[in-house]
Amino acid sequence: VWQQERVLNFDYFPNPFTDQLDIKFNHVLDSDADLEVLDVFGRLLDSGSLVKGTDHITLKGEKYPDGALVIKITQNDGEVASFKAVKMK
Repeated sequence: VWQQERVLNFDYFPNPFTDQLDIKFNHVLDSDADLEVLDVFGRLLDSGSLVKGTDHITLKGEKYPDGALVIKITQNDGEVASFKAVKMK
């Protein structure tokens, strides 16, 4: 029995980043989603909502401390994607 799973695909750049981190989805979001930015200890630094049809977002570097960050995107249909990025001065 094969199990099929949808995967939220995206590219992000630059990494490490200073001023901004651009996230470009390989297809538009097919449902609303939540965005969370966490530090390496799992503390929530920022959160927001993404609407269905979004194809890219930009995170402003001035909002985040220097160091490793975890960006987590959770679609309303339950699909979750996360990645690590590094914010530098």
